[in-house]
Amino acid sequence: MPHPPYSPDLAPCDYWLNDYIKRNLTDQPDEKSLARAVSK
Repeated sequence: MPHPPYSPDLAPCDYWLNDYIKRNLTDQPDEKSLARAVSK
């Protein structure tokens, strides 16, 4: 059985969040830096 390309728990209007995280938050070296970047 093939898996859906996106989580069924996310609404289509939430897909932008995955792209944002991939583009802007992947270069954080540790958890504290990531937490600061997310809370901005």
